[in-house]
Amino acid sequence: NYPTLPILTLHHNAVPTAETGFSLLLAAAKQIVRADRELRTGNWSGSSFAHQLGGVEVKMQQVVLRRKRILILGYGRIGRSVAMACKGLGMEVLGIRNRIDAEYEDDLGTKVYPLSQLDCLLPSCTVLFSTLPGTPQTRGLLDSRRLALLPDQAIVVNIGRGAVFVEQDLFQALESKRLFGAGLDVWWSYPPKNEPEKAKNWPP
Repeated sequence: NYPTLPILTLHHNAVPTAETGFSLLLAAAKQIVRADRELRTGNWSGSSFAHQLGGVEVKMQQVVLRRKRILILGYGRIGRSVAMACKGLGMEVLGIRNRIDAEYEDDLGTKVYPLSQLDCLLPSCTVLFSTLPGTPQTRGLLDSRRLALLPDQAIVVNIGRGAVFVEQDLFQALESKRLFGAGLDVWWSYPPKNEPEKAKNWPP
């Protein structure tokens, strides 16, 4: 009804969202949540102090991100901000955009590919980072078949929409320890709005 009305997409939250995603990547790679939880409960088994306390040291593995390859799925404003941070760590950054037909390299030095190249790129990437929106085309895009294409001990980060990943498939990949870890800022099921009684005990 308003053909001359301009519609603008404001990216006011692109940088904070990208920083949240980057922090989730570091938390997963360095097992920060586990280390914090164990310290608070007095569990020193994952610490180098374990042998001094008469215990057996349980090595807390970490992933060194320098010189590793990250694939940013959804290389828009948020994806570019993530790329800048990852390049600061010395990572190699690849991007995927849905609305292109041919590969190009942007001013940050990121090689950006069309979505059709996803399966070819996954096997070489230590980190898969999704910023994708929730659409009929992206729903279930990352299922067990595609997760299996990632190298063993890869890391997944999702700051887009939960439904881009098949929930059960991601859970199984983590439970089996084929994936090293995941940093998730989004979920599959949220408490209903305007129904506070239901929301009180809403399961994750």
